[in-house]
Amino acid sequence: LRKRRPIIVVGHSLGAALASLLTLDLVINHKIPVYDVYSITFGSPKVGNKAFAQMIKLLSFNMFRFVNTGDVVSKVPRFSLVVGKSYSHCGHLVLIDKYGNLLVTPTFLEKYFVHRSALGVAEHRLAEYARRCTKFAASINQDFLPFTETFLDILD
Repeated sequence: LRKRRPIIVVGHSLGAALASLLTLDLVINHKIPVYDVYSITFGSPKVGNKAFAQMIKLLSFNMFRFVNTGDVVSKVPRFSLVVGKSYSHCGHLVLIDKYGNLLVTPTFLEKYFVHRSALGVAEHRLAEYARRCTKFAASINQDFLPFTETFLDILD
């Protein structure tokens, strides 16, 4: 018997939105067990409506949505004039502040006070996500620093 390996789908910005849709496609249309598929997104815009987000939640998808505090792209789109419905996020929210601190599944108040500060496009850059994740990784293990410094040089 072959050992099953997990499928990890990763994306940033539009790629993050597509990663969310691909994750759903792999489970629904390609019959890959939900526990074998992981979606890790960075700076994703809202992908579907509330029913879509609820379906993802009910099926217990392994979706982790990393968002830099202040990332304006993660706030859009708010409403569709064509369809007349609002958009929603799906997956577990992980907020990353400028110091590399993580807030995993923050409460409404945490989101309101932490994520509303200084919305901007600079916080959406992939290099900024890498910097903040590097700060988090360094706070856990200093041996991780040489690799991440090289990675950051490539992004800049």
